[in-house]
Amino acid sequence: MGALDVAEQALQHELRKSAPPRPEPPRGIYLQLYRGAIRAKGRLTARDVLKSYVDQIAAMKLPGVVFHGFCEDLAGAWDGLATIAHDRGLAALASWGLDSRDLTAARKGQLVGDVLRRPTCAAGLLDAEGQWDSDLGAADDMDEAGARALIEAIQKRAPGAVVGDQPWFAIEAHGDLRRPSKAPDAGGVFRGFPVDEFAPVCTWGRFRQAYIYRALGALYRPTFARMDREWSAIAPALRAAGLERPLRVTLQAYGWLLHEQVDAIVGRGVTANAPVILWCDPWPDAVALRAIAAATWLEREGYARPGVEARDAVRAAQEALNRGGARLAVDGWWGDATHRAAGLS
Repeated sequence: MGALDVAEQALQHELRKSAPPRPEPPRGIYLQLYRGAIRAKGRLTARDVLKSYVDQIAAMKLPGVVFHGFCEDLAGAWDGLATIAHDRGLAALASWGLDSRDLTAARKGQLVGDVLRRPTCAAGLLDAEGQWDSDLGAADDMDEAGARALIEAIQKRAPGAVVGDQPWFAIEAHGDLRRPSKAPDAGGVFRGFPVDEFAPVCTWGRFRQAYIYRALGALYRPTFARMDREWSAIAPALRAAGLERPLRVTLQAYGWLLHEQVDAIVGRGVTANAPVILWCDPWPDAVALRAIAAATWLEREGYARPGVEARDAVRAAQEALNRGGARLAVDGWWGDATHRAAGLS
């Protein structure tokens, strides 16, 4: 055994001794900022623009911010990003795009773990996409075996870290259950996207990418119904293998109708007593900003609470606003009229 191997084993031993499970970030709305899309504006550098976004997140009184990047990028930039968040009273979370072919899966896991193990990182999200659905041969390690190597590296570097992933909403379009299931090192429960391979580290939950693209015919209720149906279909097999994890959502922060986005944020967040991630490319559009304001208002005023369905919360708010003189249809949908009646711009 070489000196580097001995040093690595010693490091892992110390990490395991000193790494009790960390607390999960609190329920709330977390904006996931795609830093690669942030551009300089006039005299403001891209870094200045990023800081202005984090200023606005703090002003919204959200609990934290998710900085999205890539494995080598975040390992080098993390300390400065965390300082930006912490200086504004926000938790700093990380998310990694994992589709690059420049690094091995194991090296990606090491770099992810290097950030997750820092006390400044409250949680992390693994964002793997279509590259991980299939095995293209010996040169392709973005497959099930590579996913196991990535997760093992994360576990070694960052035991006790809070981690989730961001898989597809329509999971049956990206793989299927093995019948019968195989041993974990032989393919496990699910063939295709590494749902089961990622599960051991993703104890924070599966923040499924429930994206709505109305122009392409992807409507809110059918999309969410399909997501719930397909993930429910694979849940028993995952449960039997001890790999079932909380089912949560990532919503895109653009392209929604106001009443539907409020329903999704409240229903999948406050009602479910869960965090909600909003993917920002790089900042929410006007509708998403209004939906965030509405959802936080509903919770602050006591209408939205764990266990209360989103439409019931909005109905209660509409009834109360009507008692104060508004003339709203009490339909449980938060539209422009309800937004104005609540005093929100």
